[in-house]
Amino acid sequence: MSLEILSQKAVRASLDGDWKGAITLNEDILKLDKNNINALNRLAKIYIELKKTKEAKKIAKRVLKLDPINEIAKKNLKRADKFSHTEGITSPESLIKEPGKTKTISLESKLPPRELLHLEPGEILKLKPYRHKVKILDLAGHEIARIEDETASTLLSILKKKIPLRVNLINLEGKKLTLLIKGKKEIFPPETKKPDYRSYTTPIDEEPPYETPTIADD
Repeated sequence: MSLEILSQKAVRASLDGDWKGAITLNEDILKLDKNNINALNRLAKIYIELKKTKEAKKIAKRVLKLDPINEIAKKNLKRADKFSHTEGITSPESLIKEPGKTKTISLESKLPPRELLHLEPGEILKLKPYRHKVKILDLAGHEIARIEDETASTLLSILKKKIPLRVNLINLEGKKLTLLIKGKKEIFPPETKKPDYRSYTTPIDEEPPYETPTIADD
């Protein structure tokens, strides 16, 4: 099986929460290419999800020896170090899809992919509403994308009613982002008939807050 096919299967296994299968596939990649940075980074993330922080840190440090400026490895190392000193437990409920309460949207960032490397699935994001658009910001306050279609109108209407929302990144491929927006009550047309658990989650001690941002001028 080619590296490309193995990589696709490894990514899919992680997205499906099949950690055992994902580990096996990434290890198969490393048998063919022992310094494959993408596979190593995926393994580190998986071990963080499984709370095996010792293994995660070991792999992240290995990547940084190969590529000292690798942002994903730096972030994996930081997360693994944090979890090894806290009781950070991943919770499937933090990214659950609930009919009427959640909306999944896909959009493309205007930033080059290298400027999005600090983001990862499960990341908490912020909404910054304007009169005719909604900006998506990272926690540092940097704009990473914006919504300007009918979805923006829907979100602006919700925010004007002071209904709290929270936003998580659930997938990132190059410049394409998939977000999960969630409210405390039913505010969206149902997307699915029953809840659907996402495979990447945030720690319980970092449960993303609901927010009601102030609408700014254009």
